[in-house]
Order: sequence, then structure tokens, then C-alpha cells
Amino acid sequence: MTEPWPEYEQALRTTRRRVILGIGGLVGGVFTCSGLIATPFLRQGPYRACPQGLKVLDDLSYTVLEAVARQVLGEDERLGQTLALVDEDLSHLERDQQKGFTAFLTFLEGSGFVLGRSLRPFSELPADRQQQVLERWSSSSLLICRQTVRVLREQLLVHHYGAFPP
Repeated sequence: MTEPWPEYEQALRTTRRRVILGIGGLVGGVFTCSGLIATPFLRQGPYRACPQGLKVLDDLSYTVLEAVARQVLGEDERLGQTLALVDEDLSHLERDQQKGFTAFLTFLEGSGFVLGRSLRPFSELPADRQQQVLERWSSSSLLICRQTVRVLREQLLVHHYGAFPP
């Protein structure tokens, strides 16, 4: 009769553990991606058309940026002008940087199911829930969430108070 081979037993346990972790990661990845993709489709109708003359922001990006601006700047009659200034500034960036900025907005809109504990897109949440989402994201352990909130707040504050000093 042969003796058990300890190195073989250890390698077998390690391989099983890696397979189980790999399957778990795959299932988690599929769940996360499907949530990010599915959340915008749960909207109650199409996005409101953005104002004419914008060069970078589309309907989805404008709607989400407007919702974030209402949380960061409050209700201000110059909100549309601020968003137009952000769009103008984005038009001077390289195409990849423009796509990166609009990807932040799409990520925020579509993350309701995965990161926001809600089946509603960010732009359709009530104002108090939007504020909670932004606060939770700004202190998140995920770097992408913290960066998204930081970049959006900085852009809105710089363009608003740079163009309209108090």
C-alpha cells in the first residue's frame, strides 16, 4: 500500500480552492455587469432631451450631470449655464478624456442595482436618496466611486463659481 503524498494533497487543496474562488468571482462579475447594464433599462421612459448646442454631453449624460449638479449646487437658475460651461470645457479635451468623463456619468446612472441598493437609475431617485448615494460613494472603499464623485463635484464647483462668483 502506498503512503499519502503530502505535497500532492496540498496541491490538490490549493487547486480546489482556486477553482471555487474563480467560479465565485465569475458569478459575481456576471451579476455586477448585468446589474450595471440593466439598471438604465429600468427607467420610466426616455431621457429628457438635452439643450441644443452641446458638443459632448448626450441626453443620458446631461440628465445625470444635472441631477448631480442639483445636489452639489442646490437649486440655482444658472444651473443650465453651468452645465453648458462644463460641456464647452469637455469639448476641448481629447476624445478619450471626453469618453472617460461621460463613462463616469453612465457608471453613476447604471450602478443603482449593484452599488446603490436600488432598482432605479440615479437620475430617477428622489433628491434625498441621490444625496445619500453621493455621500456613500464619496466614502466608498472602491476607488472608482470616490473618483467619480470627486471629479463631478470639482467640475461643477469650478465652472459654477468660476463663471458666477458669489
